[in-house]
Amino acid sequence: MRPSLLLDTHILVRWLFDAKRLTRNQSRALETAVQHLHPVGLSAMTLLDVATLSAEGKLELNSTLDEFFLELESSPKFHIFPLTCEVAGETAALLVLRDPR
Repeated sequence: MRPSLLLDTHILVRWLFDAKRLTRNQSRALETAVQHLHPVGLSAMTLLDVATLSAEGKLELNSTLDEFFLELESSPKFHIFPLTCEVAGETAALLVLRDPR
């Protein structure tokens, strides 16, 4: 089943760790997806963001990072989209990324 939503890092973190910070519309959309058994999408870049936030001490997980990722991967609530060559090429074509140097 295809995901009905694609979550960015902030929404994922808020949903899992501080749901009170979600807006009413965000909460409703997530609840609806879960109730209808529609997985929500996560990009591989979101996982990288979570790993970075955790490593920098800006996100405290209740488990190790590996355990957290395993939970996401095994949960029917989530569908993880890999970073493919096609996605990387399309993203580069948008000209929104730049080298931070």
